Amino acid sequence: MPVSRRSPLLLLPVALLAAGVAMAGKTGPGIEERPAVTVGAAASATATASDVSVTVFEQFQQYQAQIEALTGRVEELEHALSQAREQERARYLDVDGRLKALEQAPKAAQPVAAPVETAAEPAAGDDEKVLFERGRALVREKKYDDAIGAFEQQLKQFPRGELVPNAMFWLGQMWLAASQPDAPKAGRYFYRVYNEYPKSPLASNAMYQHGIVQCQEDVTKGRVTLNRVIVQYPGSPDAKLADNALKQQCR
Repeated sequence: MPVSRRSPLLLLPVALLAAGVAMAGKTGPGIEERPAVTVGAAASATATASDVSVTVFEQFQQYQAQIEALTGRVEELEHALSQAREQERARYLDVDGRLKALEQAPKAAQPVAAPVETAAEPAAGDDEKVLFERGRALVREKKYDDAIGAFEQQLKQFPRGELVPNAMFWLGQMWLAASQPDAPKAGRYFYRVYNEYPKSPLASNAMYQHGIVQCQEDVTKGRVTLNRVIVQYPGSPDAKLADNALKQQCR
């Protein structure tokens, strides 16, 4: 039986169809597969980016507000520190002026006193003056610990001398400036000045100093003492210092 032969033209469509199917399942150089992007996915990505931008902007605003608040606080503290320094300088200048006046007072009073009375009961013994001046010299040299020893020696040798309140006042100052400060001890010396010698020119400042020391440990007690300065010495420089301290330091 003879074998039938098919025409090449009839087989061509079948071959082309098979080749197309094979190419559809392969990728090769020059053929790029691109994922399909839907309209919904694109909209979702845009919304997410917008939300992130809003969050970052809000955080930036919060940080900026915090920085502005801190800057304002720093300026307030700098102003308060400047005022405190000015008050401290004015206080020391006032104290130094008073002490200089007190040092000159006994010398001016001696010629007025009767010779017999001066010999029997001098305003301040020469030895007491020597010890006091020694302490003052050590203060000027900033040898505060040595000055404490000189003033304490003066009080020990002349417990009823005329320069006792002066020595007590300086002991209060020196115990605050010593290499090992002792605020409670300083406060006790200040207290003795205005409590035992209320007519001393240093009494009002000693009371003010005591109030400042008290404020460091007990604000209530400190405020009571500072208000007492204002009541007992109205219009005085120490009353003004006490008023400022009540408003700024001791509150």
